[in-house]
Amino acid sequence: MGRGMRKLLGLALLGVAACGSEPEVSLKNATPEQVAAKVQEVRRSPGGGEMRFEPGEWRVEIRVQDVEAKGMPDQAVQQIKTRLAGVTSNTHCLTPEQASRPSSEMFAGKQSGQCKYDSFEMADGKLKGQLSCPGRSGGKMAMTMEGSYEKSSYVMNAAVQMENAAPGQTMSVRIQSTGQRIGECRPESKG
Repeated sequence: MGRGMRKLLGLALLGVAACGSEPEVSLKNATPEQVAAKVQEVRRSPGGGEMRFEPGEWRVEIRVQDVEAKGMPDQAVQQIKTRLAGVTSNTHCLTPEQASRPSSEMFAGKQSGQCKYDSFEMADGKLKGQLSCPGRSGGKMAMTMEGSYEKSSYVMNAAVQMENAAPGQTMSVRIQSTGQRIGECRPESKG
């Protein structure tokens, strides 16, 4: 799992937020575009205004908790584990526009047109989802996520399963992502 996968997870999680007793979003066999449209529709309904993160500067940390690989040389597996070890932390500005109108990219990164949610549920401060995307060079990727969120923070656990195009090569990664609103956007982070 490289920077692109970490960014995809961070974007997906920032695209989903709610708090308390808000309306529910529950979809099966849906594209990221359909998920984004449904979240936007629910946000316009009575009580739906609570279904978003507060705009502002956010710190997102992604911690890789475990990496398992099969069918690959030991040296390659060790290199992957070393590269993914530790915590990736970044800050960015979530604008009012982004908070009120999530794009499909927020739910599946730049591959959104190729991905599909087997299931997606969010309500009462909880989120669950299963996302499948084609991988590079003919492989595939599946991500299961589950966590809790409110307007100014979230904690999300995800399990990512990747299958390479080469027969028998698989990798599993367990990740925990946390997000926290840390203040107003800095002028340099708004662009």
